[in-house]
Amino acid sequence: MERANRINHVAKLFLALILGLVMAGCDAQRNELILGLFQTATPIPPTATATSAPTITLTPEPTETLIPLEEPSRGDHYFLIGDFKTARSEYRKSAFSAASEKEIAAAELGLARIESQSGEYEACQNRLIEALNRIGDPALKAPLWYQMSACLHELELRREEINALSEYLKANPESRLAFEIQERIGDLYFAEGDYQDAMTIYSGLAERVDFISGNQVWMKVADTFFIQGDYSNALLVWIKIFEANQNEELRVRINLLMAETYEIIDSTEQAYARYQDIVNSYPRAAGALDALQALNNADQDVNLFQSGLIYYYRGNYKLASANFYRFLESGESGDGALIYYLGVSQMYVGNYVEAISLFDKLIEEFPEDGFYAPAWEEKAYVQWYYQGNYPAGAATLLEYVAKHPDQQPAPGYLFQAGRVLETAHKLSDAAEVWERLIDEYPLYEKSEEALFLAGIARYRAGNYDAATATFNRELLIATDTADVAKANFWIGKSYQRKGDAEFAEKYFLAASSASPTDYYTERALDLLSGAEPFQFAAPSEAISGDIANEKIIADQWMRITFNIDEAVDLMRPTLLIADSDFLRAEELYRLGRFQEALEAYDAVRVRFDGEVVASYQLMNTLIEKEIYRPAVFISRGILTHAGLIEDVRTLSAPNYFNRIRFGTWYSESVLAAWEEFGIHPFVLYGMMRQESMYDPWISSAAGAQGLMQFMPATGREMAEKLKWPENYGPDDLLRAAVSVRFAGKYLSGQLSYFDQNPYHMLASYNAGAGNTANWIDGEDGDTDLFLEMIRFEETRLYVRRVYENAKMYERLYR
Repeated sequence: MERANRINHVAKLFLALILGLVMAGCDAQRNELILGLFQTATPIPPTATATSAPTITLTPEPTETLIPLEEPSRGDHYFLIGDFKTARSEYRKSAFSAASEKEIAAAELGLARIESQSGEYEACQNRLIEALNRIGDPALKAPLWYQMSACLHELELRREEINALSEYLKANPESRLAFEIQERIGDLYFAEGDYQDAMTIYSGLAERVDFISGNQVWMKVADTFFIQGDYSNALLVWIKIFEANQNEELRVRINLLMAETYEIIDSTEQAYARYQDIVNSYPRAAGALDALQALNNADQDVNLFQSGLIYYYRGNYKLASANFYRFLESGESGDGALIYYLGVSQMYVGNYVEAISLFDKLIEEFPEDGFYAPAWEEKAYVQWYYQGNYPAGAATLLEYVAKHPDQQPAPGYLFQAGRVLETAHKLSDAAEVWERLIDEYPLYEKSEEALFLAGIARYRAGNYDAATATFNRELLIATDTADVAKANFWIGKSYQRKGDAEFAEKYFLAASSASPTDYYTERALDLLSGAEPFQFAAPSEAISGDIANEKIIADQWMRITFNIDEAVDLMRPTLLIADSDFLRAEELYRLGRFQEALEAYDAVRVRFDGEVVASYQLMNTLIEKEIYRPAVFISRGILTHAGLIEDVRTLSAPNYFNRIRFGTWYSESVLAAWEEFGIHPFVLYGMMRQESMYDPWISSAAGAQGLMQFMPATGREMAEKLKWPENYGPDDLLRAAVSVRFAGKYLSGQLSYFDQNPYHMLASYNAGAGNTANWIDGEDGDTDLFLEMIRFEETRLYVRRVYENAKMYERLYR
C-alpha cells in the first residue's frame, strides 16, 4: 500500500512537471492545449453540436438506503435467456399498457436493447430519442442515454455518442463507472481529432491513478502528446510507464513506440537501443519480430541466437534454424539452449534424423545444462510420434530414468513411457512400467493413477486375474472415497469378465456405497439394477417450477443453523449497500452489461465468503436477477459453512440450496430441445453445469462461447443446418436459447453418428469426433472401458462430471 501511494504521488508530481514544461514552451498552440487542462468545462447539451470536455466528478460515498427488490419483467426474462422474439412481444405489451414513466422507460429500454442486439441501430436510436422526450425523471433517463451511446457507437456518430455518455453522467452523478466512461469520452475526442479535449479528459484521469494501475490512461496521455508532435513529453511519459511496469507486453509496446519516435526526431542510436532491448530481452513477444526487422532493415548487427529465438516463438522454424546455424558458423560457442531450440526447430520442419542427432549432441556434451532432461523427452517424442517408433521412444524415456532415477523428471518420464507403450498396444509392457511408479516413486502425484491404468491395461489384454490383483493393490492404498469406489467397481468388472457373478456383485455392492453421488458409485448402482447408463426417468413438473416456496424453509433453516435474529432481512442486500464492487455490479446490470456485472458480483461473493448473512442476501438477489453462476458457488459455500461438506450430505439441507446448485434455469429452451431433438433434460443440464455453470455470456480462452460453449465455426454450422436464428451472428452464441437449441441439434447428430452411444456423444462434444473414433477402437463394446481409454484427462473428467450432474438432477427433479 505504501509503495502504491508513493507511486501515485510521483505520478501526480510528474504530471504537474510535464504540464509545467509544456506551458513554458514557446508554441502558443501547445500552451492553449495545456491551459485547457485547467479550464472549467461547460455541460454538453443534448444535441449533436461540438462540445467542450466535461469535468470529472469524483464519486461520493453512498449512504445506506433500503434497496427495493425489482424482479425482471417478463420481457426482461425472455431477453436474458436470449429469446428475443418473445421478449420483443412482451416489451410491446408493456409499452402499450404502461401507466407510468417507469414502465414506459423499462419497456422502451428493452425494445432498444433488442434492436441493438439485432443490428437495428437506427431504429434503436430513433426509439430512444422518442423515449427520452417522453420521460422527465433523470434517473429513468440514465440507462436510456447509455443505451443510446451503444447504438451511436455502432453508427460511428462520435459527437452524438459523447453527448449521450455525458448526459448519462449528468443523470447519474454517483456513477461507479464514471472513470471508464470519461476515458471512453476521451477516446471519442481523440478519434475525432479533438486532441485538446482528449488531453483534458486523459490528464484529469491520470491525476487519480499511478503508472501501474493506471498505465492505460497514462499511455493515452503519451499518445496524445505524440500525435500533436510533442515528442519530448511523449517520451518522458513512456519512460515513466516503462520504469514502473514489469509487464512484458506493455514494455515491448512502449519500446516500439519510443524507437519509432526516436527515428522521427533523427535520434537513431536511441531507436536502435530500444529495438535491441526488445530483441535481447523479450524474444517471445509479438513485437519482437517488428524490432528485429527494423534492425535488419537498418543493417544493424543483431545477436543471431536471439534472432533465431524470435522466429522460433513466431513458429517460423526454417528461419529459426537458419539463424541458429549461422550463430554456430560465426564461431560463437553454442550451449544447451541453442542445441535444444535448433533440435526442436528441425523436428518441426520434418528433419527428424537431424533433430535426434542434435538432441543426442546435447545429451552427450551438456549433461549439466538445464535443457539436458528436456532433450531426452523431445528425442523420445520425435521417435514415437513423428517416426512411429513407439518402442524406441519408450526406451529413450526409460533410459533416462535408469541413468537418473533421483532427478525430478524421472517419474514423469516413467509415466510417459507407459503411455507410449499403451498407445502402441503393448499393454503388458505398459502395465509393468506403470506399476513401477507406486513402488519406486510412491509420492509422485500420478503414481496411484498409474497403478489404476496398469489395471486397465491388464483388463484390456484379457488378463483378468492380473487386473484384479492390480485393482486390489489400488484398493489397499486408496484414501479418497472416490478412489475406493473406482477400485471396487473395476474389481467387480474383472470378476464379471471372468464369469464370476457372485464376486462381481460383491464388489459392485461395495462400490455402490463407497462414495455416494460419485461416478463409479452411480455406475455400480446401474449395473446392480440392470439399468443402462444415461437412461433417466422423465422429469417432474418441478423442472419448470418456482422455488419461491422452498425459500421460506431455507430462511428458517438459515436462522436456526447460524443463529440469525428474526429482525435481520435475509432478502435485501442490506449488508452490501456500501460495498463498491456491489454498487458497480448493480450499475453494470442496469446498463445491460451482464457478463461484466456477473464478474463484479462474483468479486463481492469472494470478498464476503464466510459472512453467511451477506452471502445469503447476495445469493437471493442474484437469483432474482437471473445471474446464476455466483449464486451456485454461494449456495455451496453456505452449505460448507454449515458443515455439509460431502455432496451426499448436502441433500439433507433444504431443497432451495440444491435447486440453486443444480438449477433448472432456461427450462423453456431445455424442454423444447428435448422435444425437438430427443436429448434428455438431465443430460443437457448436466452439460450446462459443466460447460459454463449456467453462465450464458461466458467466453473461454480457447474461443468457446456461451452457455454450452460452442466454437464460432460450430455455431455457424448449426445456424446453417437449422436455418435459424434469422441474421445469425457470432454474438448470438451468447443467447441461452440459441446455445441450448444448437446443443440439442449437435448432440442429436453425434448420437446418431455414434450408434446412439451417449458416452461417445459426450466425448465427441468435448474432444471432437476424430479423437472419439480413435478411442472407440479397442473398447470391445464396453462403454466403461471406453471411458478409461480416453487419453485426454479433461475429456474423461468431463464425461464423468456430466453423468454425476445428470444423476443429481434425476434425484432432485424426477
